[in-house]
Amino acid sequence: MSTDVEESREDKNSKGPAAPNLGLLTRADVAALLRCSISSVRRLEGDALHPIVGPDGVHGFDPAEAARVGGQRTARLVEGSCGFQKF
Repeated sequence: MSTDVEESREDKNSKGPAAPNLGLLTRADVAALLRCSISSVRRLEGDALHPIVGPDGVHGFDPAEAARVGGQRTARLVEGSCGFQKF
């Protein structure tokens, strides 16, 4: 292996995280909280969820906002009663 390749690997590994996560949730964390897929979380971005994009491009979510959205989604499911109607 060449020295240039080794040096570039060392540079990448020595940088560490770009910024602390400040207690933000990842998309996967929010998906688990909302009991939905990561794709559903992405669809909620910009409307119900407002991610903070870090310098490394990672989207972080405020736990309080995610909990609020989770409560709204649960209330909507209960009100809709899964779409079934009694005859």
